[in-house]
Amino acid sequence: MKKLLIFALMLFIFQTSTGCKRIKMAHTLKKYELILNPLVGVATKKDIIERYGTPTKQITIESMEYWEYHISHGFQSSGTGNVGMLGNINTRSNTWEKFDSIKLTFNSKGVLDKYETAVQR
Repeated sequence: MKKLLIFALMLFIFQTSTGCKRIKMAHTLKKYELILNPLVGVATKKDIIERYGTPTKQITIESMEYWEYHISHGFQSSGTGNVGMLGNINTRSNTWEKFDSIKLTFNSKGVLDKYETAVQR
């Protein structure tokens, strides 16, 4: 019974903590949507550069131009470790970048045609 209670408490803490991240990510995506939606079909490449600066990456394929903005928010690490009964040590660690990615597509007239956003936390 005690183990079940501890497991339930750990599960609740995990779900609560990951839920907060999801809410923050959804909020960030909504913020980008509110900023970028009014610009589709209106903003030119010059307008975008004046507002947000030079993109991280630019690619031109035929008459379409694709820009990407990569906004880093640093790196995060996590790790675990344990010592076995025979004294053997096991460790594991992960490191990942927290970032926002905004991909813009411009039509042949240089006007913003569409966008994609992604958030990694």
